[in-house]
Amino acid sequence: MHTDGAPLASLAVVLPWALFVAAVDIRHRRIPVQLQIAGPAVSAIAVGVNVLANPQGSTPLVQVVGGALALTAAYFALRVFAPHHLGGGDLRIAPAIGALGGIGGVDGIVLVAIGPFAVTAVIGVVLLAAKGTRHVPHGPAMVGCALLAMAQGG
Repeated sequence: MHTDGAPLASLAVVLPWALFVAAVDIRHRRIPVQLQIAGPAVSAIAVGVNVLANPQGSTPLVQVVGGALALTAAYFALRVFAPHHLGGGDLRIAPAIGALGGIGGVDGIVLVAIGPFAVTAVIGVVLLAAKGTRHVPHGPAMVGCALLAMAQGG
């Protein structure tokens, strides 16, 4: 993690939205449209704050846009080929999550691409072994990995 204030400033912008997405998805098993629409706005503000807080080492825009496009394409393909395994809300917040991962550089993009699936799978296996619920919301893992990617700061 970097010692400058850029990651911390960006995290302060994203944290309320991320916590709200996670809490609502866990409780209601869906991400409401209002939170889906807020995702790109929150990520754009976080990218802007990151650039303003650290202008000499700011994240290249290509990483942010690339992260958003890559994650959106991956989630779109998953939604098309396995529609019952990924919710529409997860697909719609994927561009925001990918952009937030881009703040963490290429490593951040990889983290937001792979991390949420690993976290969701581990939680699912634990719940199945405990004979618990079979539904594991994916949104909390998505926003959690985005926060981790941002914290590494690119």
